[in-house]
Amino acid sequence: MNERTLSAGSTLFLPGTHRNPDNRHLCIVLNDPRIEEGNQALYVPVITVRRKFDATCILDVGDHPFIRHRSCVHYAAMGQRSEAHLLKVGIIQEPLREDVLRRVIEGVSASPHSAPWAKKLVLGD
Repeated sequence: MNERTLSAGSTLFLPGTHRNPDNRHLCIVLNDPRIEEGNQALYVPVITVRRKFDATCILDVGDHPFIRHRSCVHYAAMGQRSEAHLLKVGIIQEPLREDVLRRVIEGVSASPHSAPWAKKLVLGD
């Protein structure tokens, strides 16, 4: 993969909140932004499993080099930004394996927290 482009399965660290910009989260790109209008990338963050969490897609040690403990895909926080913006603010990481990406994408339709617009983008419904 060219390190200056994103595709489905690309991962990157994105900055945290305005209050804590150094708190970066691993995010997974769910589509190929170069085939979307405006080069828009749909991405979803991965967060640590806490007391309340979306159990639709659990990631564990071995699913990605950054994951060091039980984590979950945070479908409620899916976002969409231009590929150029994500490349500007993010730090590209190793891509997901195909089997892990498939689980994450299947979770978009299964999660009760996925926004309808995001489901439409990923699933084409």
